[in-house]
Amino acid sequence: MLDKAAERLEEQFGDDLPLKAQLHQALGETYKALGLPREAVQQLEKTRDIKSHTLQRDDRATLETMNELASAYDQVTRYADALQVAEEAGQLALERYGPEDELTLGARHTAAMARIGYCTVNIQRGPIDPKLSDLDGAIKTLSALLPLCRKTFGEGDDRTLTVMHNLAYGYAITNRHEESLALYEKVYDIKLRTLGKEHPDTLMTM
Repeated sequence: MLDKAAERLEEQFGDDLPLKAQLHQALGETYKALGLPREAVQQLEKTRDIKSHTLQRDDRATLETMNELASAYDQVTRYADALQVAEEAGQLALERYGPEDELTLGARHTAAMARIGYCTVNIQRGPIDPKLSDLDGAIKTLSALLPLCRKTFGEGDDRTLTVMHNLAYGYAITNRHEESLALYEKVYDIKLRTLGKEHPDTLMTM
């Protein structure tokens, strides 16, 4: 059904660029939520292309699309593309909206995760991309993001817990096991308190 909707979109709304961008964005986010990141990439790339011609590069709507696209690239292991888009979005968001804005925080998080994802997949293969393989830099970024997310979103917010969980993973793959365990336990305690022990997110943290 979604694929047919995407096909009809081009035919029915070809001249209405703002509406096309809105619909491509909605389709991309839906595909992403359904666990279909490759299809999401196709829709979000179309959204980005339209917005790049109709909006300012640092418009919130443009940056939201860039963040979604970078995240989708990361999910399909296009780590170089994820890093490029996330870093560009992060810099634009930082300059216009500041370091604590959710767009800035989200883009910086995605950039860090692109590096961690790349290292997880490629570190044993070689040769490796020196920019993507900056694992220490990724962990430093996540460590810096955590207090900002706590301040901006709150300790128990999903975005804060995601950063905390991913920082714990970063510690784990760099053999900082005590720090990793402490953070995983913190995430678990918060989810246990706020979601309950039977919630899927709580169980996944175990």
